[in-house]
Amino acid sequence: MRLTDREYWEKGYKDEFLNVGTDNNRNSLYRRAADLTKKLVGEKVTRMATTSYDEYLLFDIVLERCLSDVGKGMNAMEIGCAPGTHIMKMAVVFGLTPHGVEYTPSGAKICKANFERQGYDSENVHFADFLSLEFQSRHSEKYDVVVSRGFIEHFENPEEIVNAHVSLLKPGGHLVISIPNLRGIYWLWTYFFNKPQLPLHNLNIMLLKEFRKLFESGKLQEQWSGYTGTFSFWLFTAENPGLILKFLMRIMIVAQMALNVVFRLVFREGGMETAWFSPNLLYVGKKCT
Repeated sequence: MRLTDREYWEKGYKDEFLNVGTDNNRNSLYRRAADLTKKLVGEKVTRMATTSYDEYLLFDIVLERCLSDVGKGMNAMEIGCAPGTHIMKMAVVFGLTPHGVEYTPSGAKICKANFERQGYDSENVHFADFLSLEFQSRHSEKYDVVVSRGFIEHFENPEEIVNAHVSLLKPGGHLVISIPNLRGIYWLWTYFFNKPQLPLHNLNIMLLKEFRKLFESGKLQEQWSGYTGTFSFWLFTAENPGLILKFLMRIMIVAQMALNVVFRLVFREGGMETAWFSPNLLYVGKKCT
């Protein structure tokens, strides 16, 4: 059973599509700060500042090791792909051909547009419900990598959703699933400032022990699992924030840039991942042959 409906996601992606190319969101100050950082300290430090620490751990540490056998010509599918930037980055980093499936019209439209901008075939974006029998049948064991992030926690039956991911994988293919950690400090913030979001997420699987259980079907060989990242202001959201809170949240996002650099320099390949502060949980596994 879904904890969110199609209308919830459609509204969000429709608003995002209307705001493409504008400064009408909390990222505008972040972008201006990134431009200033580049002028002051150069491109290398700016890349460190604008790449979240958990994203650095994902791409440069975990996936670099776990996906060493994938490469050019192999196909990667992202479930719930809008806006498409994540799967396209995986395509660039690992030489993969990107695909995606999205069940909202606006989400699929955004993803197709972004694919076209980056020179990828927009026909690889499927407007469909990936849980439908038709989609599962047409795409069974078709992909070398299947990925989702922020997806399975929106279901009451996440084990079945994970199995639906696995069914799309070729034998020997890689599964990459991440979810946000809305427990610990992030639960406290969300409870006070964005409480309606909590029932939309399966908080039970945001405990590492319960998260790992989702992948114990015997169909997968674990390559990596655990909390990722040290701390992230990006999970500090709010419903209808006032001017003061909105300004504070923008300042926090800019402050995250400095934290990204500090975490990279101090913690390097990780070591300060905790249930209270790490922003994500991640599983990487290989489908048994």
